[in-house]
Amino acid sequence: MWIKNLTVFLGAEPFPWSAAELEERLEQHRCPPCGRQSLSSEGFVPPLKGEDRMVVVADGFLYCVHQEIARLLPGPVIKEELDEKVEQIREQEGRPVGRRERAELKDQITFELLPRAFTRSRRTGVLIDLERRRILVDSASDSRAEQIVAALRKAVDSLPVTRPTAASATTAAFGEWLRDPASLPEGFTIGDRCEFKDGDGASVRITALDLSREEILAHLEQLAAVKVNLCWNDEMEFDLQQDLAIKRLKPLDLIQENIDNINAEDALEELMARLSLQGATLRAEAMAGLANLMQDPDAVQSLVKKTDRECLRQLVESVRVDPGAAPFAAMVIHNMGMVPEYQEELRLCGAAPNCFSTTPDSFSAERTIAPWKAPSGKDRAALVSDVDAVINGYQPGQNGIDGGGFEVDKASKDGYFLVRYESLKNGYIDDVELALSDSAPYVLRVRSSSRVGFLDFNVNSKRLNRLAADLRARGWAAPEITAKTHPDYFAQNAGR
Repeated sequence: MWIKNLTVFLGAEPFPWSAAELEERLEQHRCPPCGRQSLSSEGFVPPLKGEDRMVVVADGFLYCVHQEIARLLPGPVIKEELDEKVEQIREQEGRPVGRRERAELKDQITFELLPRAFTRSRRTGVLIDLERRRILVDSASDSRAEQIVAALRKAVDSLPVTRPTAASATTAAFGEWLRDPASLPEGFTIGDRCEFKDGDGASVRITALDLSREEILAHLEQLAAVKVNLCWNDEMEFDLQQDLAIKRLKPLDLIQENIDNINAEDALEELMARLSLQGATLRAEAMAGLANLMQDPDAVQSLVKKTDRECLRQLVESVRVDPGAAPFAAMVIHNMGMVPEYQEELRLCGAAPNCFSTTPDSFSAERTIAPWKAPSGKDRAALVSDVDAVINGYQPGQNGIDGGGFEVDKASKDGYFLVRYESLKNGYIDDVELALSDSAPYVLRVRSSSRVGFLDFNVNSKRLNRLAADLRARGWAAPEITAKTHPDYFAQNAGR
């Protein structure tokens, strides 16, 4: 066992359960078999096959494994069956098949084919560091890691962890490290890989080259460094991304020698030895420099020139006054490698058409919406009450979505809300964040995103449009998401 990827979640306080309590909770949330009419099932399984224990304990670390079983039903198979069914209706009944009927036929075909589909299991390790209050998920996918932490949160009832506030200038730090390797935290050296990007999403990947070469550093004049390869004390190397996720974690000579020297009597003893070895390395004092970047934005911000910070403040103010300036500000902000303070609570969307965010992102402009403007004449407490009332007045099942209901996971008097919405049929979870700005003129920052899948079949737009309409009834300026404002999103999600 060697954890190859690390998506890190930070806890604000010590985890309140022991290994024995976690064992009991996970036992109650074992991964069930995938039913004949189910697309997938998920839960936890013993880390070692043939063993019953759900949690392995080693030197203050708890290790468990999440498993997802999914039925493999290729899209081309469904499309072929659907086309044949549509053609049959045209020939026998002499009429065209509309979009809604095609969607119903597609659901019917999926239902009929599911029992015959193969299943695939995917196991993901989770390392819980009780001492440092961190959860390390062995996944290269951010959405996959979020899904696993959500499953763990459901098992233990409450899990107050968050991703690092990484976007506070990591690209600026990466650029500084490439220009001056001496500025790296103690024990780290630059490896032989990095990646640059521009505001339009074009990228340059460098592999197996000396990164101090002038022609490579020249890219920093026009592009932002978004990933760097780092080595630590000849013990391990990895790629550090701008969201502070760690990929391609590989043991080097010193660690590999220790791994090779493990002489265990059984599989459980070997797993515990490997957990102790890798866990101790990740927890080492020299790694604290990297951890500081995750927990202390100032550790990175200090690498940014004062003139850049002044420029950033001006950009932030321009967006506060005129949200229409967001696209230009986003381009400049990304080139600087920073996300404004007032947006740090809300993450960007990825490329998948299943998310909207008011955080400006030139890489995924189609996923960006304008902040919702509060009416003048109301104090901040009244505006927070408006948002609270609209959230709690939401009708599950409206417009055919969120039939499984919703749960307000967090509601702060400061105006921050986190709400989880559930679909009726498959129990898919979507997350919605709403955050009211600190000062007038007040705006509401919003993010609605699906946890799994690529398409959302217009669910996030329907949900936000309902919330926006209810706020407009209270005097807010909250534009509707339409095919005119976001054509790519609606084109990709066509059919529902």
